[in-house]
Amino acid sequence: MYPMIVIVFFTKMKALQTFFAKTPYSMYFAMITEGHDYHVYAGRYIAFDIWIHTAFHLLRWLSQGNMELLGTSPAGQTGMIAICVTPLITFPMMYFKRKGCALLRPYEIRKAMHYLFYVFAVGLCWHVPVSAIPNGGFLPFVLSISIGLYTLDSFYVHLFMCEKIETTKFNVLSSGVKISMPVSERFQRQAFHARNGFAYINLPWVDNKQWHPFSLFEDPNDPSIQEMFLMKSGDWTKAVHSALARDTTRPVWIKGPFPSPFGHASSYDNQILVASGIGITPALGAISAFKSTRRVNLIWAVRDPEMLEFFMEKMYLEHSGWNLIFYTGKKPLKPDIYN
Repeated sequence: MYPMIVIVFFTKMKALQTFFAKTPYSMYFAMITEGHDYHVYAGRYIAFDIWIHTAFHLLRWLSQGNMELLGTSPAGQTGMIAICVTPLITFPMMYFKRKGCALLRPYEIRKAMHYLFYVFAVGLCWHVPVSAIPNGGFLPFVLSISIGLYTLDSFYVHLFMCEKIETTKFNVLSSGVKISMPVSERFQRQAFHARNGFAYINLPWVDNKQWHPFSLFEDPNDPSIQEMFLMKSGDWTKAVHSALARDTTRPVWIKGPFPSPFGHASSYDNQILVASGIGITPALGAISAFKSTRRVNLIWAVRDPEMLEFFMEKMYLEHSGWNLIFYTGKKPLKPDIYN
């Protein structure tokens, strides 16, 4: 389980991943740009491995007549902590996103429960007695280093990769909200290396405790302005949409930018980007990053007419490649869109 523990923490160390993305090591570690997929796999592995590990512990103690160790030994006490908090950390994220308990479906509740990993990690630092360390009991070292680096990485992101943008413009559509942010030079440099990538935003006038990730793409007329599109789908995005009755300017906090899987596009000269719905936003980031040096082709299936018309009219899809757009909505499009 040691490699999985390292992976589950490393894949959420955003500052470290951003640093490695600019080094030759990025050629060998897909976790840098596809970290979330690896994080999910490692988390599932740990969730089930804990149960198997615990079952064999109990069978051994039962066969030896040492069941009292469950409450008297460090291994038993910390193991009980781990087996109790592991389902609270993993199962809401694994099984309650769209179905199951209505109480656990909201992302904010599942995210808050996910932070019980601190209890899991700190508790298991004492799972292996000191006497076992020379014989291969490296769990205290693996967990303490992992949790320490993750905490330092989080502080670094909050302190040095976070900025407040006072003059953020919000364009309100019926399907969502487009955000335009004049970012700093530091952000522009990192967005270039991340091929625009994604960032976390916080809207303090909606909820100052919630940070949400969205793909970034450039304003086609001004590369110093980074943009996002918030599709009105979840609880938070609906709250944002309802708080904005019209186009306006308000402050936001933003953390990032961080690399995304679309960063791999730089390895190819002829590109075909495939997107559906709001998935157009990371594709737009790749288009703006590569359209001047490569041929970029887009296949986009979209059923929201207002979103389609918005991105067409604002010239976001202007480049030398093909744009194959499959409109699957029922509402008729404006006649000039076909031109």
